[in-house]
Amino acid sequence: MLLNYLSKPHLHEYPTVPIHVPRAQFVRTLQKESSKEIMKEKIGVVYARMEKHLSESGGLLPMAWKALVKVLYEWFGRWEKLSTSCYKFILEPSAVDVVRLAKAASGGKAIVTGGKKHEFVTV
Repeated sequence: MLLNYLSKPHLHEYPTVPIHVPRAQFVRTLQKESSKEIMKEKIGVVYARMEKHLSESGGLLPMAWKALVKVLYEWFGRWEKLSTSCYKFILEPSAVDVVRLAKAASGGKAIVTGGKKHEFVTV
């Protein structure tokens, strides 16, 4: 059943998505939603939730956080490239800044679990 559904085009079922957003709207949205202070707060909240739900003794927190930071770096790197190429706008915070904010949220220290040392490397 799933394969049958996936094999049929359903483009007519989805609303049209604009492929271009005016530069002024793009900049306004970024300034409102993703300043360095806002990102610092949001990253801190994510780390606190992960810390609450993932046991340090089990070694999950450092590995999960490191994986999340890697994904954030990759996504923000792509967004930087798109922002620069499409709008000639430099994102702030940059992908490197996001990694630094994540490192600061985790206390910026190495975590030792199961005999392994986990550090968050600033890119």
